[in-house]
Amino acid sequence: GRNLNVSTGDLPEKVQARAITPGWLSMVGYEFAHGRSFSEDEGTPGRDQVIILANRYWRERFNADPNVIGRTIRVDGKPTTIVGVLAAGPADRLQDLAWVPLAFTPEQLNHDFHWILVMGRLKPDVSLEQANANMVAVAKRLADDFPKSNTGWGASVEPLQNNFLSQN
Repeated sequence: GRNLNVSTGDLPEKVQARAITPGWLSMVGYEFAHGRSFSEDEGTPGRDQVIILANRYWRERFNADPNVIGRTIRVDGKPTTIVGVLAAGPADRLQDLAWVPLAFTPEQLNHDFHWILVMGRLKPDVSLEQANANMVAVAKRLADDFPKSNTGWGASVEPLQNNFLSQN
């Protein structure tokens, strides 16, 4: 989560948002009222000036304008294109009013800061035990590659019970 400074031409406002990878919204089952999700290339620095709006934010701040897709607004001072509006529903019960792509520049990579929550779906032919074995191997490789910043950290694969994202 993060706060964005969003300006649509009049006064700027602070908006609670979440940085996500392309495909995350569809993975958790969110649908779109207008537009689309992020494309794979929008998850890279320099191509990440796009935003998806929660339906309630679109209704309240953009007067439910169906022509909002493709409109440029300013987000943290940068021109940003609205590419999607989520369908009314579970996402409207979250604090987040918008989603932006998670894209790291090389300068932003910091192996001393452990903060990313990773969610994904297992392939149908992969068991939880296999996924955990792979995750342990990844964590060990990171600890070997970055020993000063990976002291005592690990990783595991846990089942997500009752899809909390669509139940809130």
